[in-house]
Amino acid sequence: WDLFNGDSGTSEYTITLNKSVGTTSHSVTGTITIHNPALFANATVTSVTDSISGVGAVTVVCPGIAPYVIAPGADLICTYSSVLPDSSTRTNTATAVTSGDVGGDSGDASVDFTGVVPTEANGSVSVDDTFASGDAGPFSDDASYNYSRTFSCGQDAGVHNNTATIVGTQTSDSASVTVNCYSLTVGKTAQTTFDRQYQWNVEKTADATEITLAEGEHYLINYTVTATMTGSVDSNWMVNGTITVTNPAPMSATVNSVSDAVSGVGAMTVVCPGVAPYVIAANGGTLVCTYSGVLPDGANRTNTATAVQQNYDYDKALVATPDGTTNYNGNAAVTFGSPTNVIDEQVSVTDTYGGVLGTTTVAESPEAFHYSRDVVFEGEGACGDHNVDNTATITTNDTQTQDTASKTVLVHVNCQVGCTLTQGYWKTHSSYGPAAHPDDNWLSVGGPDTIFYLSTASWLNVFKTAPKGNAYYNLAHQFMAAVLNINNGASTTPAVDSAITSATSFFNTYTPAAFDALGKKSQIRKDVLNWAGTLGSYNEGLIGPGHCDEQVPNGI
Repeated sequence: WDLFNGDSGTSEYTITLNKSVGTTSHSVTGTITIHNPALFANATVTSVTDSISGVGAVTVVCPGIAPYVIAPGADLICTYSSVLPDSSTRTNTATAVTSGDVGGDSGDASVDFTGVVPTEANGSVSVDDTFASGDAGPFSDDASYNYSRTFSCGQDAGVHNNTATIVGTQTSDSASVTVNCYSLTVGKTAQTTFDRQYQWNVEKTADATEITLAEGEHYLINYTVTATMTGSVDSNWMVNGTITVTNPAPMSATVNSVSDAVSGVGAMTVVCPGVAPYVIAANGGTLVCTYSGVLPDGANRTNTATAVQQNYDYDKALVATPDGTTNYNGNAAVTFGSPTNVIDEQVSVTDTYGGVLGTTTVAESPEAFHYSRDVVFEGEGACGDHNVDNTATITTNDTQTQDTASKTVLVHVNCQVGCTLTQGYWKTHSSYGPAAHPDDNWLSVGGPDTIFYLSTASWLNVFKTAPKGNAYYNLAHQFMAAVLNINNGASTTPAVDSAITSATSFFNTYTPAAFDALGKKSQIRKDVLNWAGTLGSYNEGLIGPGHCDEQVPNGI
């Protein structure tokens, strides 16, 4: 039998007995009785022999060992036997030889087969078989009988020898059934694919966020645009491959179905050529199917393909009856490595002012791009505050996803207006001087009689106190003049604004005496002189809108 695992085949055994007449044999057996008739003397028998006509001497067996002594009136009984060549009538002669007073003698008997019923051997027999189903009997004539035995794969794989023996004669004959069991093999591959989409953001910085310029003044703002890959998202996990069912048997195989499943996920889609059931040719024939499926993530899993083979029971005439199925499996590991498709692995970087700055990739991230922009405001509308808005944009190469980052630089444009007058002018132009409307310029300080910070003296008195090399009063005079110039409508510069702020803080901290106590080598004295110098230049028209020599000041 050539069977697949799960198949079975039924063999029918036939035992035939042929009865024939065997050989016929003839034989004769009997007794020889020797009697001593003497009244008083013993008879001594030296030998006893027997002979059959046409045959000759035959074997005689007497009790004991010769010579045999027979008491008066007693008997010596011996036996004889012989094989005869045929059934002819013959004469059997027995002879006793003696010594002593009692003489010997002989006696005859006819060997005649008339009316003899022959003894029959093996007229009826039974059969003992290796398999109990083959035991049978008794049989007294020719006979033939059958029995069946079913072999299943794979428990009955191998050679099954069987012998039927006639009990008694030990005549035997043998038959052998060889069961070859075969299995289909299922091989498979597993290729995985998935997508990885990268995510990006852009940041923008400037080396200045707020600047003050004069009309027509240039300032170079340095910008940095940084594109950074911030992470990635994997998706679209899939597995696909082939399923190869191979038939090594010398007969074709029938496969009812082929399926595929991934652990933790379930069934995949399987496509096989033709329509089920599939017949796979013998001796290495194959059925090659494909499968594919979507997975929820990139976890490691096991992919199992299953081929379901139809099993059969075969009768003695090889007529097949479907009987059950056998599953064959093949496995493959489902693992993921590098992404099959990468999405948005590159971005292009552009800027409102910088234009096209370039491109960068995941491997280069984060990458910074630098450029500079010259800022200047002049002409009509230049004066005042301006927001310099600037936006950087990154665009991914696949999905065109964008991210932006903006940077605003506040630009103050100070246009020079009005004009300045020296401290000498303001010392004589108050409510106590010749100004037509002098109090208008003193309103913000409360008038000339207002106490000047911590000095305990009025603004006008401090104004008229001779410095005599005293840095405190030197700064106070230039500070007062600058404040009055500003109140009179004169524009300032950043340096003037800084000096005004620093001087205000100083006067709110020190009295003239406290300042003198610091000594002439203190750092604050140096600062006071610097502030006074800046404000003196402003009052004298060296910086700022200029001196009023050629202009008519407000209210004068």
